[in-house]
Amino acid sequence: MAIRKRTTKPFNKPKNVEKKRDTSRNRYFVLLILMIIGLVVGRYVVYYLRHYVKQQYPGSENDYSSVPGFIKMKPVKVLNSRANEPFAVKVSDLQVPVVIKNSVALTWQASKKWTPSYLSKKISVLEGVYENNNRWFGPYYDTSKPLTHRSTRRNVYNTNLTFTGEIFFQLLKHPKDNSYLYFTGDIDDVGSWAWDDVQPIEELLKLNPKYSSINIWMGQPHVIAHCHYDAYHNFYVQVYGRKKFTLFRPTEWPGLFPYPFLHPSHAQAQVNISDDVDVVFSAVKHLEGYQVVLQPGDLLYMPPLWFHHVEAVDLSISVNVWTGSAQSSVMEEIFMLEVPLQRVRWRRQLHKSISTAFVIYSVISEVCRVKNCINISQDKFTNESNVAHKHETLNKVLYFIQRLWNARYKHLLLDGTLPTSYKGSPVLCELHNSDIKLIDEMLETYYRPASLQYFIMDYSATVGKLSIPLPADTWELWIGNYVEYLAAAAVGPDYVGYFLQNFDTCFNLLSNEDDTLNTHIAWWLQIK
Repeated sequence: MAIRKRTTKPFNKPKNVEKKRDTSRNRYFVLLILMIIGLVVGRYVVYYLRHYVKQQYPGSENDYSSVPGFIKMKPVKVLNSRANEPFAVKVSDLQVPVVIKNSVALTWQASKKWTPSYLSKKISVLEGVYENNNRWFGPYYDTSKPLTHRSTRRNVYNTNLTFTGEIFFQLLKHPKDNSYLYFTGDIDDVGSWAWDDVQPIEELLKLNPKYSSINIWMGQPHVIAHCHYDAYHNFYVQVYGRKKFTLFRPTEWPGLFPYPFLHPSHAQAQVNISDDVDVVFSAVKHLEGYQVVLQPGDLLYMPPLWFHHVEAVDLSISVNVWTGSAQSSVMEEIFMLEVPLQRVRWRRQLHKSISTAFVIYSVISEVCRVKNCINISQDKFTNESNVAHKHETLNKVLYFIQRLWNARYKHLLLDGTLPTSYKGSPVLCELHNSDIKLIDEMLETYYRPASLQYFIMDYSATVGKLSIPLPADTWELWIGNYVEYLAAAAVGPDYVGYFLQNFDTCFNLLSNEDDTLNTHIAWWLQIK
């Protein structure tokens, strides 16, 4: 079979194909130009939209967060409720902050009607408005505290301005340069109608209706309430706008450096957690907290003594209820006890100082017997305290005193706020072998004949017993306050910091090789 030879013809490209390819290239080029124009225009649209949102809803961006990102944060527990469902006892038993959604607060007229435009018409006059040239308000300053004459207000601002409701809210919406406004007061301060607008409120008062306070909070975007704690149960309702809460357990106090109990800014943190992250307050980096942004209608429960740092994200209106806690009642009972040394007429300040140190040691020993006093190895703030290397073998009692001094008093002594010597003396109550006669004199004069040691033991045991109900998270703060109170009775408020700093000098004899000194003090403390 013959094979037919296949012939090939040259391929000629059709003219219409070239035209289609040219058209496609032009189409892609036009699309590319349109995409570039779209990106440029879109960028300007986004810019102007953000600018508009910032003007209409100031503070809605995250750029205003004042809490550094390296602090470890966890979300706050959320509980979904119903308007008629009780929750106060349930959440307080958890002893942690809880956000309650769909609570009875959503049924309030306040939640439905309280907007800036509505309140500007309802509030005729608003007295006691705060104004500052920066957005930080606090630390709070109580001039009735004993150390007022030794301290100066850290953040000075006007606390007694008066506005009409219309002008106040106009300034919140359109603030002046370097002017930040903030108001807090009893809900009746804005008018009797406000009480009616937050009904029913019985559930928020349930924990202690006889000892309660209902307050209103209003402020412009970005204002901040300085980190602090309250001694009460706190139910906080966000009515309008948003607020960011940063919360810390009471056990985080060594990293927040609370002001002393005797200081005008008691219960406020010395550290500004957004600014003071430096060598002085470097323990801040070990803090662990909780964070939540409250939306309108949210209700936040905060247990007693939980530190909280609060930022208004938007123009904000809130209502809170404080109710007294069982912890406060326990401490009131402890503070009412007669201190054994109050009935003694001291001949020597040395005897009074030593005896007060022994009383404090005995009290903390009893509290540590019923509570879990931590030691150096358990303390995450140890490396920042400057006490670990000096006192690596400290027992739990002496370590408690050192932590108290380090967190509350150390920086006030370093910056010269408080004296660094006791009335010109280099030491407060350091004992040496030559002081054996002074110890004999003290024991013979005050202890043996008057049975003072038995009174001290009974008193310390009572304090320990009364402290049992104090929660594990809060007892250190409460007992720390009481220790300051005892020390102030002995050496005066000005020298409490120095007394705590040198507290261990009263116990040098416990490690002294002279058994006679050990015997004298061991006889009293019964530690042998």
